[in-house]
Amino acid sequence: EQNIIVISDDENLDAKEAILKEFPTAKTIDIIREEKSISLDLEEFALLLSMERENWVFVETDNFKIASSVTSILNSSNTDETKVRMFTTFKSDAFENDVISQTHLSNLNFTFPSVDRIVNYDVFYKKYRQRWGKEPNRYAIRGFDVMYDLLLKLAYRDNLFEVSDAVGVTEYSGNKFNFIKELASGYYNTASYIMKYENMRIKQVN
Repeated sequence: EQNIIVISDDENLDAKEAILKEFPTAKTIDIIREEKSISLDLEEFALLLSMERENWVFVETDNFKIASSVTSILNSSNTDETKVRMFTTFKSDAFENDVISQTHLSNLNFTFPSVDRIVNYDVFYKKYRQRWGKEPNRYAIRGFDVMYDLLLKLAYRDNLFEVSDAVGVTEYSGNKFNFIKELASGYYNTASYIMKYENMRIKQVN
């Protein structure tokens, strides 16, 4: 029931088409590239917004200038009368740039898919910190989870291909796995989380 708007640069037209396929009534707006700036037609964008329904805006870009400009515009459009929430199907490094306000992302409940989640203070976290004197980063956590998943599946059955089909989704410290075989190719992990910014923190959407 939300009013869906898609903002995409030329390098992410596949994502734009995928969103429009899922939401045929979604609206789109072009990015304006000028000599020294990247922006939107503010009057045109204002006409796309709904005051009756929440506005879900997908921003598909790998360009931090576009991400920064659009995030600022969306934040200024998010008022008591016009509710705006920001999404992306792929959180590229563009959204991690220091020029993008974390406050704006929090105000917009910026929502995105992620291969990992925020780790709780579980046994692995505590053991890692005790041994190495620092918190594990995402690569250490993923390495542990991949190895743990591999060992448990091998203990269950010698054939990893068969056990992946039999066990299904598994989840550990910061990652979950659901390996699906692609035709004429290998197995791919299709499991992911949906995360969002809320009150200046990143939280998992349940």
